Amino acid sequence: MKHFAVEPLPPSPNLEHQQKLAKRLLRDAWAGEADALARVRTFLPQAPNPDTLKLHDAQLVVARGYGFDSWAAMKRKIESLTASPLEQFDIAVREGDAARARELLAAHADVRAGINERRFDFDSPAIHQAKKNLPLVDVLLEYGADINARSTWWAGGFGILEFDLSLEQATPLIERGARITPWAAAGLGLFDELKSIIDADPSAVNARGGDGKTVLHCAASYAIAELLLDRGADTRIRDIDHGATALQYLIADEAVARLLVARGAEVDIFAAARLGDGALVERCLRDPPACAEARIDRGAYVAPGGHIYGWTLGFDLSPADVARKFGHAQIAESIVSRLSPKARLIDALWCGDGERVRHELAQHPSALKNLEADERGLLAAAAWWYRPDSVRLMLEAGFDPHATGAHNATPLDRAGFHGYADIVAMLLAHDANPPVAALNEFGGTPLGACIHGSVHGWTTGHPQDHVRTLALLLEAGSALDPTELPSGNDELDTVMRAWLKKESGAA
Repeated sequence: MKHFAVEPLPPSPNLEHQQKLAKRLLRDAWAGEADALARVRTFLPQAPNPDTLKLHDAQLVVARGYGFDSWAAMKRKIESLTASPLEQFDIAVREGDAARARELLAAHADVRAGINERRFDFDSPAIHQAKKNLPLVDVLLEYGADINARSTWWAGGFGILEFDLSLEQATPLIERGARITPWAAAGLGLFDELKSIIDADPSAVNARGGDGKTVLHCAASYAIAELLLDRGADTRIRDIDHGATALQYLIADEAVARLLVARGAEVDIFAAARLGDGALVERCLRDPPACAEARIDRGAYVAPGGHIYGWTLGFDLSPADVARKFGHAQIAESIVSRLSPKARLIDALWCGDGERVRHELAQHPSALKNLEADERGLLAAAAWWYRPDSVRLMLEAGFDPHATGAHNATPLDRAGFHGYADIVAMLLAHDANPPVAALNEFGGTPLGACIHGSVHGWTTGHPQDHVRTLALLLEAGSALDPTELPSGNDELDTVMRAWLKKESGAA
């Protein structure tokens, strides 16, 4: 049997290249190629049956071939040879490695000089990235990090205390010198501190902070909102990133929301529906009545970072949907009663209400004749948000299964990403020529979306089965590139390997 000696890393090592080598080695071992099997047995003598090798096994073989005891150790070495000290520092900060960050700061003047540069999420400095890791925070402070540096986010910079922190998490940062800004005070519920800030500088009440929000957008309590309103907070100001007023930001806090309404905040149909306030809904429907047909992330509810309602109420929802979602069924019925025939039918389809769909179609058989592009895209949205009854009814009503929605993705692509096998099966059953080769915004096919989603997706709370989804897409004619293997998902790899064997006649 051929044996392989340990070799040094190449002069210009590349981690991506080594990853490709590991994948190629695994494919070759699966195929029974002698050299690949011999390499595996040399560096992984305890290896299981080659047919059951996984990607992490191949990575370990590659790393040991260069004299490392793990893939992580080889990765670290390659980074030390190919990444600048500043790049290595950024990796250490992102990985929360306080010891490595200290080592790099102590050894390299350029790392120390760049400690406050905005190279992290939302154009923030390293200390923002580290804010929940106090050992790392202390290392950064020791070497000159400015705990009060603000991000340079395009829509408005954030301070370290102003985003994604509880008061408990913020307290040790305050003890280390983090300044309590008006937005931080409002968001953390620090009434006395906020009052002192405004007493010293009354103009702060309407100053813009992160995302272009005012202090009122950040109000964490009724008392803070009341203080700000008493001091002249302007309820009309919209933030820059999410295009929303303070009422729209704070709509989930009914007490605060009703205070804002009582103090003159402009009320839109979604806010009225969320509050379940019939009088406010009626007021909104009078001017203009077409607002009943609004939808989040459409028309007036679009913003660069997605309208705030998408993040707080839900994407792709109508006012009636919002009312239903938050338990206001009668309000929803009132809104639906004001819809046009087409909009009523779309609402019934979106709700998956077959009886109502049949009734509306009987009354208005041509209601779906001239759908707008965003209306045609609702089938893709229903597939993404796991609305199987809606998908079925839309298909039966004649919605085009090739029409694209978000990210220029077909319904098949959107359902495939999440592994919604039942929806994928439904789409395929209703389409003699399914769009298995259609490319989304990222250049991927539905099969690629399924593979990517199985590795990088998330648990949605709905039935997910990427293995069955993959099999359905393959059976529907999706082209499988052998270099997709290994994918990083062992179960999917098993299905793809069996498929390739069958296609080659080797099964």
